[in-house]
Amino acid sequence: MTYRERELAIEAHPDDIPWTQGGDVARQTKNHQVDSLLFTDGNGQGLSAIRLQEQRAGMDVLGMSNLYPVGYERGFKDGQLSTLLYQDMAQALLYVIDQAASEGFPYTILRTFNERGFSGHPDHMIVASVAQYTFQNRPGIKELIQVEMMPEEYALWPKDYFVHVPTPVTIGTIQVDISDTKAQKIESIRVHSSQLQNGGLQQIERVSKLPPREIYRYVNRV
Repeated sequence: MTYRERELAIEAHPDDIPWTQGGDVARQTKNHQVDSLLFTDGNGQGLSAIRLQEQRAGMDVLGMSNLYPVGYERGFKDGQLSTLLYQDMAQALLYVIDQAASEGFPYTILRTFNERGFSGHPDHMIVASVAQYTFQNRPGIKELIQVEMMPEEYALWPKDYFVHVPTPVTIGTIQVDISDTKAQKIESIRVHSSQLQNGGLQQIERVSKLPPREIYRYVNRV
């Protein structure tokens, strides 16, 4: 299959893309090659190997292609990303982007979290910052897509969650209709069964109740 564009989804944890933007990713993989770069080894619960298997299975559900597990390769731990690792993270991301460019099929689109990390998770916010830096320093990348939390999802988010969930900002965003791919999104979440304990079924039910859309902010190069 010949793809029009190549996208890189930049994640902190193995299940980030399914939860935050699985619907749009499933839409884009019909015409774009969408790869994943994973910044932690997902071992916050001692499930590193299992979560990597789940990551690959979830990517298959969404139609994604290559996986770059830099968190596993560099020993970046779930819940421990910080500004101290910023340079190492940026170097790892730039290497993947520059390698793709040298092979003749460069990344033209990056997708990740907004600067509030979607849910306020510190790992997410560091990843968002590194992605923003990379976008600014690689002119060949024409677009940075940052996923926002929908107001409806914010209303259903458990308020005792260990990470602060910021009030969503909807000004200057666009809405993507995922009616045709919402089922794929839910299935890709379900694949990450190690993360669906202690209320996991309620999490799936929460996503099922949401309207079939995702909210994004597109940062275009001037």
